[in-house]
Amino acid sequence: RYAQIDTQSDEDSETYPSTEGQLVLLNLLRDELEGLGLTDAAIDGNGYVTATLVSTVDHDVPTIALFAHVDTAREASGKANPQRITYDGGEIELGSSGQVIRPSESPELAHHAGHDLIVTDGTTLLGADDKAGVAEILAAIGYLAANTDVPHGPVKVVFNPDEEIGRGVIHLPIDELGAVCAYTVDGSTAGEVQTETFSGAQVRMTIRGRTIHPGTAKGELVNAIKLAAEIVGRLPQDTLSPETTQGREGFVHPVVIAGDSSEVELRFIVRDFENDR
Repeated sequence: RYAQIDTQSDEDSETYPSTEGQLVLLNLLRDELEGLGLTDAAIDGNGYVTATLVSTVDHDVPTIALFAHVDTAREASGKANPQRITYDGGEIELGSSGQVIRPSESPELAHHAGHDLIVTDGTTLLGADDKAGVAEILAAIGYLAANTDVPHGPVKVVFNPDEEIGRGVIHLPIDELGAVCAYTVDGSTAGEVQTETFSGAQVRMTIRGRTIHPGTAKGELVNAIKLAAEIVGRLPQDTLSPETTQGREGFVHPVVIAGDSSEVELRFIVRDFENDR
């Protein structure tokens, strides 16, 4: 159900959340949390959904929070046509799209033979980043709400928009949560816990050329496309890129090039584990 709602975020939008589709899912999640008995479930003016699962013990226990984001990445449509399959091994053909999930390219598949998997028809993202996390949190909260004999302290639930465009928590009222720590349910595979993350930023570069009729352009024309290509070509070839780094190595990653010979925009993601780098 969640995957069928198009929640693709838009980094060029000036609204928050950046798209209306995110609010459709966020409002649905608020209603579902209330339906599970979390009576304080609410959505604020920035689209943050919060709720509290009350403690089942009579002594003080620190409050923890569970986070997941509802938006999907900009690279492809977020309105999925999901399919549930029983995976018996080998390649997974995604409908008639010609797209295939191969074990050689997705080594995690080897651990899921015999499991039920949810995939797309190959024409869109599935949106498991991070609707899988959303579903996992709702399932966990539903279980704990129905089984009050399980001892636990207070658990805050937070669903946020716009994580994929780097704005996921800029308006989050952290002080109001009252949690000692939070777990973001947005990882790679079962059983994995990450305890640190990179610092990330976006760089936008505008290159303005000089437009002259090509018939009389000698010594006058400055082609913004050629300048953009030269800038990208000067990036390190064997370091500082996602395809040449691993672990805690930083990188510079061009993600968008758009424009014409008069003006081009380049967008980069830059990341490192050390702020001063």
